[in-house]
Amino acid sequence: MRTRLPRFVSAPAIGILTLATVLGSSSPAMAVASTPGALVAAPLDETPVPLTVSGLREGVVAAIESGDLEGYEIALGDALRSELTGTSTRAFLRFLKSPAGRLASLQWTLLSRLGPGSLREISGIGLEESWTLPERRASLEWILTDEEVLGAFLGSGDIDAGSWGESLDVFCRILDADLDGLVREGGLPRRLAIAVALCWSEPVRWMADDSEIDPVARWKSYLEWDAQGLLYATFRDLSTWELRYVVGSWSSDEDLVWARANIKDELRRRDKVGDGAHMLSYNLFNKDGVSVQEGRRFYDGKPMTLAIMLEYGGVCGAISRFGTSMSQAFGVPAMPVGQPGHCAFLWQKEPHRWSINNDISGWAESGRHSGIQIVWSDLAARRAWLVPLMQEAQSDAEAFLAAEILVQMSRLVEGEDRIEFLRDATERCPRHFEAWCLLAEAVAKEADGRRGVRDSQRVMRDAAKALGGHPAAFTAVVERLDEALVPADADLRARERHVRDLARQLSLMTRQGADPGLAAWGLRDVLSRQCERLAPENRRAARGIPEGGGGGRLTDREAALLFDLCFAATLELDVAPQGPTHAAWRRATARLVDGTVRQPALHQHGLVEFQTLVRRLAKGGRLDDARWLADAVVKSTGEHGDADLQAKAASLRGELG
Repeated sequence: MRTRLPRFVSAPAIGILTLATVLGSSSPAMAVASTPGALVAAPLDETPVPLTVSGLREGVVAAIESGDLEGYEIALGDALRSELTGTSTRAFLRFLKSPAGRLASLQWTLLSRLGPGSLREISGIGLEESWTLPERRASLEWILTDEEVLGAFLGSGDIDAGSWGESLDVFCRILDADLDGLVREGGLPRRLAIAVALCWSEPVRWMADDSEIDPVARWKSYLEWDAQGLLYATFRDLSTWELRYVVGSWSSDEDLVWARANIKDELRRRDKVGDGAHMLSYNLFNKDGVSVQEGRRFYDGKPMTLAIMLEYGGVCGAISRFGTSMSQAFGVPAMPVGQPGHCAFLWQKEPHRWSINNDISGWAESGRHSGIQIVWSDLAARRAWLVPLMQEAQSDAEAFLAAEILVQMSRLVEGEDRIEFLRDATERCPRHFEAWCLLAEAVAKEADGRRGVRDSQRVMRDAAKALGGHPAAFTAVVERLDEALVPADADLRARERHVRDLARQLSLMTRQGADPGLAAWGLRDVLSRQCERLAPENRRAARGIPEGGGGGRLTDREAALLFDLCFAATLELDVAPQGPTHAAWRRATARLVDGTVRQPALHQHGLVEFQTLVRRLAKGGRLDDARWLADAVVKSTGEHGDADLQAKAASLRGELG
């Protein structure tokens, strides 16, 4: 049990029911202040929270009234741990499906996400005095005692910026402004309100002048536009999570009205609206010769409204922001994403299916744009492929919420119990990426001997099946099992067998429809980790071989060992002369060519292997592939090598006609 220390709380002047009073304790949980806002010493009560629906509702109401939600969160966590200690893991999982178990887990999950700082502020101790108002406490009581509202909040994806306290504050502000009680009735008004609240966990700013957009006004605007029939009908079918990428627009409400009025007629279609991005002309300089890199000066000091952007044009950033806003103006989810030296954007060209527009690098090299929230970003280096993965996870709302709760409940336990919780989460929602990552970490932590290897292999097989359409997600899970699957003392043959097995799995995924760029990216990550482990003294240089990077110098022997490992795995993708797996092979091979040319120790061994492969492809009737590979070597030696290397590569290419 966590140690409980006395703390200071702010108690409102009106009648306060202490937690102890409501729960039937003879000793007070809180000292009651007779002066508004007074700070009083208050040791927390040791009385456990009854895990019944009525006890949970009464307990949270008492905690809000007495100003100690943090104490309630601790007591509720202790009650859940106690329940778990007194029964089997399986029995506890059954308890979580009961009305009391579901409400307890929902309450504790939200309170845990809020964290001590937000809990203290919401209790009225912080600077936000609004939390001490009776109507604000009533709203908070409703949120924390209504299972549907809790589920809607927690089932719409975590936030990766700002705070849950800010989100709750925004939600309560919407409730205050909702004089007709639409949010309490449910449906679209509630989904919109929660989407706005999650987006505004930190301020959402207008790109024209960086001023903060009013979240309450944004909620009202989209409700009105929907009622007026100005949005596509598919808007009403969006989940709360999807709505986050509509209401979070960086354009003002006036700009969004302008977008609907000024989009080209031929683009007024559900599957064309995103192409409104290309209404902007691509301009590096304005009419006076001012570079677009000069920011506001490019626009002659005018605010960057959509109308001004259309007048002046711009480059990739302006084009992608314009296309994002055009989509959002009609109720279509969209968001900008970053690519190397470029800005693209995602949008739902078809309902519930994401596409990339203004694209030059594909899914594999698209990442989260600053100011945009993508669920699970911290688990996968902010990659954009998390968005379609989350879309699929959201396809079964109940299953997703169940997995979210199990992931949070798993933090109460360790060892085999934690593994069982997380395994159950992946079974409930097979696309829940966080559950898979945490399961892999838990299994790897407990791995010991042959059983540990078997358990890790089982997770890898199960993840491959569950995440089959998402090769980069699969390899991110495998990364967390890496040292359990291939121990530090594994020989080179074992490592090669491991990477070739994974390459074959990625090949299978592409044949079943997975994006070839993501498969090649996943293989790159697998090979990078193994190369780093084989050359720990020069990780950057080792990683550079499969990634196509440079830096550092390896010994001839080290370089040859790493190249052979990468070369063998990459060849596993070469299973057909065309199709998606062939595309993945080309991408992986092109990186390996660059990595070989940029590592001096490979100028003999590596380039000879490519020379041999070129001739083998030509002899086997695959002249197009032979020419492509020879061209790749010529191009790379020209960019990263020297004149002698390029001459040799050009000579090889000349053999092919």
